Amino acid sequence: MEKKIRTEEQPIMAEHLAKYRSLMPALALINHSIDIAGGQAEGQVSEQAATQAAAGTEVLESHARRVYGQVEDISQRAARELAGKILQGRLQDSFTIYDVYKNHWHLLDKDNAKKATEELCEANWLKKQNVEILNRQTKEVFLINPKIFCKAKM
Repeated sequence: MEKKIRTEEQPIMAEHLAKYRSLMPALALINHSIDIAGGQAEGQVSEQAATQAAAGTEVLESHARRVYGQVEDISQRAARELAGKILQGRLQDSFTIYDVYKNHWHLLDKDNAKKATEELCEANWLKKQNVEILNRQTKEVFLINPKIFCKAKM
């Protein structure tokens, strides 16, 4: 389990798997308690109970991967949607998250707009910048990398 957690690429999935450190032994104890109640076991937790618990965590892991995969997929789809709007010229340089979600574009509500801008910042499409406005307050704006328009024409 430890190796699986350390080598996991998705941080959200690694965090989820870390909870299995206590889940698997707890399931093994439950399985063992059921066996004791049924008169099929006594003493320490059996290898069979531990094996069943490990199999149970594998099933739960596969379900978690599907669920978290959908979450990841939505943010990536939102990033593609936002990238398309940028290439179409629907957003100007120095736009805000509000400029994105106020248009009610597909997949770009407030939360997904934030995730999409983060994805595009990581891909060097955007650069996040805090600009000072009234009364020393700042607002977060996104600068569009002009090189993306050159790549899109190729």
